[in-house]
Amino acid sequence: MNQKIDSVQAAAAPRQESAINETQQAIAGVKQAITEIQTDQQKLGEQVSQLQRAVAMNQGEHKLLSDQLGAVSSRIDTLASSGAEAGSATQPQSQSTNRRRR
Repeated sequence: MNQKIDSVQAAAAPRQESAINETQQAIAGVKQAITEIQTDQQKLGEQVSQLQRAVAMNQGEHKLLSDQLGAVSSRIDTLASSGAEAGSATQPQSQSTNRRRR
């Protein structure tokens, strides 16, 4: 009986070793894939951070330009209203000057 057990175990041993080797190779492949994923994840995180900084910088520049445009628009409005007031004030003078010349 011991001989049968020994012969069955001897026949099963190469299959077990083959299965163990396949399992170890599969585990090594999974470990490698996990390492690559982690590396890619870190690179993507750095790229996202760079993009966030670029967006923040662009938003700052946009706000600055918007503020400057508002200031220029306000100055133009002020000059336009001053010009309109000056134009209405000079118009009667020009009419009186025209009357004197006649």
